[in-house]
Amino acid sequence: YCIVDLVEPDGTMRRIDVAHPDLHHADPLRELLAAASPADCPLRVIRRVIGSGKAEYVPSVTAERAALLADADIAPELVGRSFACAPLSTRGHTLGAFTIISARDFREYGVADFELFAELARRAALAVDNARLYEAALSASQAKSDFLAVMSHELRTPLNAILGYTDLMLLGVPEPVPGATAGHVERVQLAARHLLQMIEEILTLSRVEAGEEVIDVERFELCTSLRETATLVEPLAHAKTLELRCETPDGEVFVSTDARKVRQILLNLLGNAVKFTSSGEIMLHARVLGSDVVIVVQDTGDGIAAENMERIFDPFWQVEQQKARRREGAGLGLHVARRLARLMGGDLTVSSEVGDGTRFVLRLPGVAEAG
Repeated sequence: YCIVDLVEPDGTMRRIDVAHPDLHHADPLRELLAAASPADCPLRVIRRVIGSGKAEYVPSVTAERAALLADADIAPELVGRSFACAPLSTRGHTLGAFTIISARDFREYGVADFELFAELARRAALAVDNARLYEAALSASQAKSDFLAVMSHELRTPLNAILGYTDLMLLGVPEPVPGATAGHVERVQLAARHLLQMIEEILTLSRVEAGEEVIDVERFELCTSLRETATLVEPLAHAKTLELRCETPDGEVFVSTDARKVRQILLNLLGNAVKFTSSGEIMLHARVLGSDVVIVVQDTGDGIAAENMERIFDPFWQVEQQKARRREGAGLGLHVARRLARLMGGDLTVSSEVGDGTRFVLRLPGVAEAG
């Protein structure tokens, strides 16, 4: 039979299980070996192996050897005929002990058995360690997401107040703002909106990672939505003397999906196109392919190197990685955009060449009617 004991991260020890090929013997063995912890186990060899991190093998158990393996009052059948106990060790730490015992007179463990057992213990230790590392990583990731979500909510409240007061000031409430001052207020408002957009991206990412982001399906007219989205970005393009063209299918195209998320994805793609394009044009166009709609955002900007083509979708990663970047952003937009596209049953892909612009393709299901 075999016994598996683990040392918990807090230093306490826990018996995982006692297993026996004969089910009639399994429960009595568990009762005989029941203890508050492995430290109280009557098989003293387990305590030694966990403490020293060194394996102990006994091919043939004699009466004298049995006394060294277990306490004097232990039932003889627990010591058995042949005995092996190996530490579950990895990266210099002992995570527990793996014990096997042959209680049959005709079965003694040989060298080959011990070598196989040692390899099993090594692999088991590696599996336990990897599982604990994975659990710790998940816990850290959840803590990060929770922190970002809380901080984002806390930051959004004063930002909304700033935007509200700057809107009133620009409207002349409670009194008109002088021309020079109005320019400063507009800069404050622009910075606040930029920060609010970053906060919204963080909140969306937190919800997606937590599995809390839901798809709000509605039927809407796609071409109108695309033109409205392009209108929101036009001032940014004109400020850089860029032409923004929007081409949509003739007639109306009705789509059943999450309109808000589609707009969020496109605003991100168009904003990036403006950001990374110095001259030329940006084009937004769409077409219907069967039951799917394909929306393309194409620019004449710097382009993306082949080795960075997929990395741009990694969270917090940007093409410009140096400390003093020329362009602002948290590096979350494209990651969030692809996650949202896939959440809606579609995908977001990219093709580009350095110096020859970039082309993002958003493909989504849900075309309900085109005419």
